[in-house]
Amino acid sequence: MTVFFRSGIVPGRIPNPIWRITLMQRHIPRNIRLPFSMTLFSAARFSAAPFFPVVFFTILFFMVLLSGILQARDQVGPAKQARPTPQVPAVTASVTMPEIVAEVGEDKILKNHLAAEALRQFGPEMLKDEIKRQLIFDECQKRNIQVTQEEINAEIKRLAETYDRSTEDWLKLIEEQKGCDRTDYIENLIAPLLALTKLAGQRLEVDKEEIRREFESRFGPSVQVRQIVLPSKAEAERARAEVVANPDSFESVAKNLSIDTASKPYGGLLHPIRRHAYQPIVEQTAFALKPGEISQVFEWPEGFFVVFKCEQHYPAQDVDIAKVQAQLELHVRNEKIRKISGVVFDELMDRAKIDVLLTDPARSKQHPDVAAVVNGQTISTERLADRCVRRHGKTLLNEMIGKLLVEQECRKRNITISNAEIDDEIREMAVRNLPLLQDGTPDIPRWLAQATTEAGVSVDIYRTNTVWPMLAMKKMVRAGVQVTQDDVQKGYEANFGPQVRCLAIFMRNEKHAMDVWNKATRLPTEENFGDLAEQFSIDDSRLVRGVIPSIRNYGGYPTLEKEAFRLAPGEISSIVQEGGVYVILYCQGRTDATDIPLADVQADIVADIYDKKLNLAVAALYERLLSSVRVYNYLDGRATGPISADTTLPDAGMPAR
Repeated sequence: MTVFFRSGIVPGRIPNPIWRITLMQRHIPRNIRLPFSMTLFSAARFSAAPFFPVVFFTILFFMVLLSGILQARDQVGPAKQARPTPQVPAVTASVTMPEIVAEVGEDKILKNHLAAEALRQFGPEMLKDEIKRQLIFDECQKRNIQVTQEEINAEIKRLAETYDRSTEDWLKLIEEQKGCDRTDYIENLIAPLLALTKLAGQRLEVDKEEIRREFESRFGPSVQVRQIVLPSKAEAERARAEVVANPDSFESVAKNLSIDTASKPYGGLLHPIRRHAYQPIVEQTAFALKPGEISQVFEWPEGFFVVFKCEQHYPAQDVDIAKVQAQLELHVRNEKIRKISGVVFDELMDRAKIDVLLTDPARSKQHPDVAAVVNGQTISTERLADRCVRRHGKTLLNEMIGKLLVEQECRKRNITISNAEIDDEIREMAVRNLPLLQDGTPDIPRWLAQATTEAGVSVDIYRTNTVWPMLAMKKMVRAGVQVTQDDVQKGYEANFGPQVRCLAIFMRNEKHAMDVWNKATRLPTEENFGDLAEQFSIDDSRLVRGVIPSIRNYGGYPTLEKEAFRLAPGEISSIVQEGGVYVILYCQGRTDATDIPLADVQADIVADIYDKKLNLAVAALYERLLSSVRVYNYLDGRATGPISADTTLPDAGMPAR
């Protein structure tokens, strides 16, 4: 059974070991990636392999497109707003599925319950999709533009053949990876894509110069830099003065001062920067530097201040443009579709008459069967609910099952959760994840905006479907969670003890790992090891020539840690198997323990370890609930819990025996 909660703690999977914390980042948003690092770490953009992100965008761009343009017209400023929760009328789903979609112990989840919840959670966003889809096809009808079944079949076949798959295999892949059925895929992605392409007409033609720029962006020269990102120019200038005086300190200064949580563990090291891929200030600054040079402070448009240090320049890749021209043209064309679609939609919106009732509680109550009226045509709540269930039904049902399991356990233990307790939990989340405001209070509005935007839900749904079940399970296990002195000592050593600086190569196959190890040991230099990491490693660290965060004790990988601390500078490790992956390390050296007394940081260590142990206890409780309650999921065709060997999954929609 899959995890049932869209955000917050993931039962059964704690991403960091309980002792590993980063106290220097304690007041930096842990779940935020600055716009700068989000741009620079788009590793897929630089792959010389077949352009999966390109074709994947071709398939799914319309889904992304439909979620943004109407919203962009309505919002003020750059921040994405959490969507409102509509007043949900009684909904009867017409999509084909059993009347009973799941049984959780003695409780049942009905098809109509699932449809109503799908409409409540996803209705506003899906309605935007429906409005835009209708606008597209209305315009096609006016211009006598048709999308035939033959064109749809040909487009799906073309996409499938891009990856040497049959049409059937491709459709199965879409269903498995995106959770939407093929009807939804065709009606809401492929058909609108083709229609929009026809509406855009000549504006989608690709010329030679555009192909040349895309080729240079993907396969041309690049430059690798380290960065220090700070919130103010004064802080950035002070940091720059420090590293100009001692250039070798740039990596450590980035680790200690930079607020970019994506690059600071790597000493500010970024993936190689290429032409035509970033804002001009980034490209100009990076390519103007020689190896070892440090840039002036420059301002990122979002208001952050950045300093670069050039590590090295890479020459253009030896790729024949003729062999990749078709893929380049496809990518450029899709980028044009993405940009031009906004223009097309603006034109359609300016002429359209749209009346949305779903998110207006008063009018939705008066007209419960109508979600919106577009140019005189009604979009019914039933039709919208069907779309929501087709797109999100299986995932949502799992979430509903998970929440119901927690509700049942609360009833058994007579546990209740008040709104005040939910408020307190949200306040604590804000304290743990964001800097305090100037008056020392938690930034609750910012935390709610961040959490709801990431999950794509309203504040109400976030409170009831994420915070409530987590808080309820914490209440159940809190009494059994304790932090020992041994925990504290390990936490202190993990964060402030010595560490080993290494390069790493990650591989899935033992034979392949042996071949690479032989190549590394025949020429045991850092440069050769970096070349091998870049060529053979399956991890994203290959893009930075094998650089990984420093290895510490009690970091969650005992075998790897033991081998790392055994190595001398310049030594190559044996092949280490850790978590199903084969790893080879090259030791660059060690750093000494940080000179910070345990007493100064003990309170923070205790608090952080307690949070992690509490999360582990919640995960264990959730697994127990899954194994102790009989669950029939008729959409997935799964049965979990204490089911005897002679009990089979009942017929869909029929009560279990």
